[in-house]
Amino acid sequence: MALEQEDLDKIRDLITGVVDDKLKSHGNNDGDPKNNNDDDDIIAKAQKAAAEDAANKARESAIANSVKFNGMVHSFVKENAEAFGGVIGEKLMEILTNNTKNENEVDRANEFRKNLIDQFIQLQANIDNLPDGSKAEIEHYRGLTEADKRAQSAKYWTVIESGLEINKQMKKAKQIAIANSAGSSSNREIPKHIMVPTKKAQE
Repeated sequence: MALEQEDLDKIRDLITGVVDDKLKSHGNNDGDPKNNNDDDDIIAKAQKAAAEDAANKARESAIANSVKFNGMVHSFVKENAEAFGGVIGEKLMEILTNNTKNENEVDRANEFRKNLIDQFIQLQANIDNLPDGSKAEIEHYRGLTEADKRAQSAKYWTVIESGLEINKQMKKAKQIAIANSAGSSSNREIPKHIMVPTKKAQE
């Protein structure tokens, strides 16, 4: 028997009501302030989690870099002793090593870098060879508090590394210039104190 229109309308209304109830039970109500607050809470949690993850990665990176730095700083200062005042630099390393034995790796590295930077910039010859941008960085460093110098020492250590590389290149250029001024090896005058063997006279 065919359904009457009235029956079809009732079925349609019934289905519509069921669907509406399902949607409401899943919170699918864009006009509900509570749902908007829930969305905000989820976003805030995601942002907090991302910030914590970034902080953890930065901390791990700082520890790894500090361990690497602490392992090479003694040989680095020895290879560049002149830039750190020679014997003064060596004594400074001895004192720093003894004073930081109980510090964690990051604090040790910061203490080494801060004091070595201070020693490096005390020597005007080191500053003179720096480019203008690096000189400006050094002036900014000098204006920091002692605590900030330690905290930001990794940033300013790159200035020291650049300065040392410039010093090496300048010394090399001077050596080449001196060699060129003396003439090439083929044209250079043989020093008088070197005896040059001569052929024996024929009998």
